[in-house]
Amino acid sequence: MSDAPKLPENRPPMVVARSSREGLVSSPDWLKKASDFVEEVSRERAMNLNRIRELESQVAALEARVAEAGQTHQQLEILDGEIRRWTQRYLDKERESINLANLFRACIELHVSAGFSQVIHSLAGILSTMFSAAEVEIIVRHPVRPVFERCWPLVQGAPVVVELNAIAEQCIESGQIYVAAPERVTQSTLDGQPLVCAPLISAPGPVAVINILAFQSGKALFDKPERDMLELLAAHAVIAIQNARLFSGKLNQLSSLRRLIETVAESQAAEGMT
Repeated sequence: MSDAPKLPENRPPMVVARSSREGLVSSPDWLKKASDFVEEVSRERAMNLNRIRELESQVAALEARVAEAGQTHQQLEILDGEIRRWTQRYLDKERESINLANLFRACIELHVSAGFSQVIHSLAGILSTMFSAAEVEIIVRHPVRPVFERCWPLVQGAPVVVELNAIAEQCIESGQIYVAAPERVTQSTLDGQPLVCAPLISAPGPVAVINILAFQSGKALFDKPERDMLELLAAHAVIAIQNARLFSGKLNQLSSLRRLIETVAESQAAEGMT
């Protein structure tokens, strides 16, 4: 037989924890509270997950709207650029039409000018009006002598023989218009070098040179449309100057013939009286 001690038959069951009076609970109460706490945490966790998913959905919807708004804004910018481009094109064409109309009237004015001096005067006025030129120089080749004369502005009412500068000689040789660098266009020249130089050339050779030495205040640049207009004006100015020279020559011949006729008539009248 075993010698192990035996428990009393009427011994009360063993208590796992101390009395609740000491701040502790028994095993069944603790398990229930722990279970309730786990369930509450699980519910809160599920609620938080659902809220997070809702917020993520809202963020995704906002991002989609932002992306759509960005595309719309980009499309609006493209449309705005197209509108600006076509508006500027319309304004450029309108300005070109006005400039061509003014050029047409200017060319008519040159061709109907009576005499060489009036052609030069009209040409200077056209350059001032159409190209905002503040200081113009018109140098014309003498019809007989191989020299050039400054016919505008006049000195004491008469042309002055001048030497062509290097830019004018280069323009005559190339037949092309010279335009100074953009940063110089808004400045007045101090060394006599032109800001714009246009040669007037016909089949026999150079006829004249147009120099713009200064522009009116507010002139920003001398662009390609103005250069093209000046080229057309120069072509008409050549014809007008040549026609004016021929017209002046014919007038001189007519005046000489009239004086000769008058002299002959006076001589015949004197012989008849003797």
